Amino acid sequence: MRENSRPTRAEVTDIATAIYTAVDALMLTGETASGKYPIEAVKTLKKVAYNTEKSIDYKHFKDKIDVDKGEISEGISYAAIDVADEVKAKGIITFTTSGSTALRVAKFRPSVPIYAITPDRQVCAVLSAIFGTYPIKTGFFATTDEMIESIKKIIVDNNIGKAGDRFVITAGVPVGVVGNTNMLKVVEI
Repeated sequence: MRENSRPTRAEVTDIATAIYTAVDALMLTGETASGKYPIEAVKTLKKVAYNTEKSIDYKHFKDKIDVDKGEISEGISYAAIDVADEVKAKGIITFTTSGSTALRVAKFRPSVPIYAITPDRQVCAVLSAIFGTYPIKTGFFATTDEMIESIKKIIVDNNIGKAGDRFVITAGVPVGVVGNTNMLKVVEI
Protein backbone atom coordinates (compact mmCIF):
# COMPACT_ATOMS: atom_id res chain seq x y z
CA MET A 1 0.00 0.00 0.00
CA ARG A 2 2.90 2.37 -0.59
CA GLU A 3 1.39 3.58 -3.86
CA ASN A 4 -2.23 2.40 -3.66
CA SER A 5 -4.99 3.13 -1.17
CA ARG A 6 -6.25 -0.46 -1.38
CA PRO A 7 -4.23 -3.54 -0.47
CA THR A 8 -3.29 -6.24 -2.93
CA ARG A 9 -4.49 -9.78 -2.34
CA ALA A 10 -0.90 -10.70 -1.45
CA GLU A 11 -0.73 -8.01 1.25
CA VAL A 12 -3.97 -9.21 2.84
CA THR A 13 -2.78 -12.81 2.66
CA ASP A 14 0.56 -11.90 4.28
CA ILE A 15 -1.23 -10.33 7.24
CA ALA A 16 -3.61 -13.26 7.70
CA THR A 17 -0.83 -15.83 7.33
CA ALA A 18 1.27 -14.08 9.96
CA ILE A 19 -1.65 -14.21 12.40
CA TYR A 20 -2.39 -17.87 11.65
CA THR A 21 1.26 -18.71 12.39
CA ALA A 22 0.91 -17.08 15.84
CA VAL A 23 3.09 -14.00 15.56
CA ASP A 24 2.92 -11.70 18.57
CA ALA A 25 2.90 -8.41 16.67
CA LEU A 26 2.55 -6.97 13.20
CA MET A 27 4.22 -3.87 11.81
CA LEU A 28 4.20 -1.68 8.80
CA THR A 29 7.39 -0.01 7.65
CA GLY A 30 7.46 1.53 4.19
CA GLU A 31 3.69 1.93 4.07
CA THR A 32 3.68 4.26 7.05
CA ALA A 33 7.17 5.75 6.81
CA SER A 34 7.19 6.75 3.15
CA GLY A 35 3.94 5.52 1.62
CA LYS A 36 1.23 7.70 0.18
CA TYR A 37 -1.54 6.14 2.30
CA PRO A 38 -0.21 5.54 5.84
CA ILE A 39 -3.56 5.92 7.60
CA GLU A 40 -5.33 3.60 5.16
CA ALA A 41 -2.51 1.06 5.57
CA VAL A 42 -2.91 1.02 9.35
CA LYS A 43 -6.70 0.77 9.07
CA THR A 44 -6.33 -2.13 6.62
CA LEU A 45 -3.89 -3.93 8.90
CA LYS A 46 -6.29 -3.54 11.83
CA LYS A 47 -9.32 -4.72 9.82
CA VAL A 48 -7.57 -7.78 8.39
CA ALA A 49 -6.08 -8.69 11.78
CA TYR A 50 -9.42 -8.32 13.54
CA ASN A 51 -11.29 -10.43 10.99
CA THR A 52 -8.58 -13.08 10.88
CA GLU A 53 -8.47 -13.41 14.66
CA LYS A 54 -12.25 -13.86 14.80
CA SER A 55 -11.81 -17.08 12.82
CA ILE A 56 -9.29 -18.61 15.25
CA ASP A 57 -10.58 -20.95 17.94
CA TYR A 58 -8.47 -19.75 20.86
CA LYS A 59 -10.25 -22.06 23.28
CA HIS A 60 -8.53 -25.03 21.60
CA PHE A 61 -5.44 -23.29 20.21
CA LYS A 62 -3.23 -24.60 23.02
CA ASP A 63 -4.03 -28.18 22.06
CA LYS A 64 -2.10 -27.71 18.79
CA ILE A 65 1.11 -26.59 20.56
CA ASP A 66 3.79 -29.02 21.66
CA VAL A 67 4.12 -28.90 25.43
CA ASP A 68 6.41 -30.63 27.86
CA LYS A 69 3.94 -31.10 30.73
CA GLY A 70 6.64 -32.88 32.71
CA GLU A 71 8.55 -29.59 32.93
CA ILE A 72 6.90 -27.85 35.89
CA SER A 73 6.91 -24.25 34.56
CA GLU A 74 5.55 -25.38 31.20
CA GLY A 75 2.88 -27.56 32.80
CA ILE A 76 1.73 -24.76 35.10
CA SER A 77 1.53 -22.31 32.17
CA TYR A 78 -0.52 -24.80 30.13
CA ALA A 79 -2.78 -25.67 33.06
CA ALA A 80 -3.44 -21.99 33.82
CA ILE A 81 -5.39 -21.71 30.57
CA ASP A 82 -7.57 -24.75 31.32
CA VAL A 83 -8.24 -23.50 34.83
CA ALA A 84 -9.06 -19.98 33.56
CA ASP A 85 -11.62 -21.46 31.16
CA GLU A 86 -13.15 -23.74 33.80
CA VAL A 87 -13.59 -21.05 36.49
CA LYS A 88 -14.53 -18.35 33.95
CA ALA A 89 -11.60 -16.19 35.02
CA LYS A 90 -11.29 -12.61 33.77
CA GLY A 91 -7.55 -13.04 33.25
CA ILE A 92 -4.33 -14.85 34.02
CA ILE A 93 -1.85 -13.08 36.26
CA THR A 94 1.78 -14.07 35.94
CA PHE A 95 4.26 -12.91 38.53
CA THR A 96 7.49 -12.83 36.57
CA THR A 97 10.96 -11.45 37.12
CA SER A 98 12.43 -12.32 33.72
CA GLY A 99 9.21 -12.38 31.66
CA SER A 100 9.53 -16.07 30.82
CA THR A 101 6.35 -17.10 32.64
CA ALA A 102 4.25 -14.61 30.68
CA LEU A 103 5.91 -15.74 27.43
CA ARG A 104 5.12 -19.38 28.23
CA VAL A 105 1.45 -18.61 28.91
CA ALA A 106 1.17 -16.37 25.82
CA LYS A 107 2.45 -19.07 23.47
CA PHE A 108 -0.73 -21.05 24.22
CA ARG A 109 -2.90 -18.06 23.20
CA PRO A 110 -5.40 -17.98 26.09
CA SER A 111 -8.80 -16.45 25.41
CA VAL A 112 -8.40 -14.14 28.43
CA PRO A 113 -5.81 -11.38 28.95
CA ILE A 114 -2.47 -12.09 30.58
CA TYR A 115 -1.39 -9.55 33.21
CA ALA A 116 2.37 -9.84 33.68
CA ILE A 117 3.39 -8.44 37.05
CA THR A 118 7.09 -7.62 37.15
CA PRO A 119 9.47 -5.34 39.03
CA ASP A 120 11.60 -4.82 35.91
CA ARG A 121 10.87 -1.91 33.55
CA GLN A 122 12.74 -3.57 30.64
CA VAL A 123 10.71 -6.75 31.04
CA CYS A 124 7.56 -4.61 30.85
CA ALA A 125 8.78 -3.09 27.59
CA VAL A 126 9.44 -6.49 26.02
CA LEU A 127 6.17 -8.01 27.21
CA SER A 128 4.11 -5.10 25.86
CA ALA A 129 4.62 -6.56 22.37
CA ILE A 130 3.57 -10.10 23.31
CA PHE A 131 0.19 -11.53 22.34
CA GLY A 132 -2.57 -10.73 24.84
CA THR A 133 -0.10 -9.57 27.50
CA TYR A 134 -0.45 -6.44 29.60
CA PRO A 135 2.63 -5.83 31.72
CA ILE A 136 2.33 -4.01 35.05
CA LYS A 137 5.42 -2.78 36.86
CA THR A 138 5.41 -3.26 40.61
CA GLY A 139 7.92 -3.44 43.41
CA PHE A 140 9.38 -6.66 44.76
CA PHE A 141 7.27 -8.90 46.97
CA ALA A 142 8.69 -10.73 49.98
CA THR A 143 6.03 -13.44 50.25
CA THR A 144 3.27 -15.03 48.20
CA ASP A 145 0.69 -13.65 50.64
CA GLU A 146 2.01 -10.14 49.98
CA MET A 147 1.89 -10.78 46.20
CA ILE A 148 -1.71 -11.97 46.28
CA GLU A 149 -2.99 -9.17 48.51
CA SER A 150 -1.17 -6.59 46.41
CA ILE A 151 -2.55 -7.95 43.15
CA LYS A 152 -6.11 -7.67 44.39
CA LYS A 153 -5.56 -3.95 44.97
CA ILE A 154 -3.77 -3.53 41.62
CA ILE A 155 -6.67 -5.23 39.79
CA VAL A 156 -9.26 -2.93 41.34
CA ASP A 157 -7.13 0.24 41.12
CA ASN A 158 -6.43 -0.33 37.41
CA ASN A 159 -10.06 -1.23 36.55
CA ILE A 160 -8.99 -4.71 35.46
CA GLY A 161 -11.58 -6.41 37.62
CA LYS A 162 -14.15 -5.90 40.35
CA ALA A 163 -15.54 -7.72 43.36
CA GLY A 164 -16.53 -11.27 42.45
CA ASP A 165 -14.20 -11.56 39.42
CA ARG A 166 -11.85 -14.52 39.36
CA PHE A 167 -8.24 -14.54 38.21
CA VAL A 168 -5.76 -17.37 37.78
CA ILE A 169 -2.33 -16.63 39.24
CA THR A 170 0.96 -18.27 38.34
CA ALA A 171 4.12 -17.59 40.31
CA GLY A 172 7.25 -19.13 41.67
CA VAL A 173 7.74 -20.17 45.27
CA PRO A 174 10.02 -19.12 46.86
CA VAL A 175 9.32 -15.61 45.60
CA GLY A 176 11.92 -13.93 43.41
CA VAL A 177 13.69 -17.05 42.15
CA VAL A 178 13.98 -16.75 38.36
CA GLY A 179 12.75 -19.74 36.33
CA ASN A 180 10.81 -21.32 39.17
CA THR A 181 7.13 -21.12 38.17
CA ASN A 182 5.60 -23.81 40.34
CA MET A 183 2.39 -22.31 41.75
CA LEU A 184 -1.09 -21.97 40.31
CA LYS A 185 -3.86 -20.33 42.33
CA VAL A 186 -7.34 -18.97 41.67
CA VAL A 187 -8.30 -15.79 43.51
CA GLU A 188 -11.61 -14.04 43.72
CA ILE A 189 -11.55 -10.28 44.08
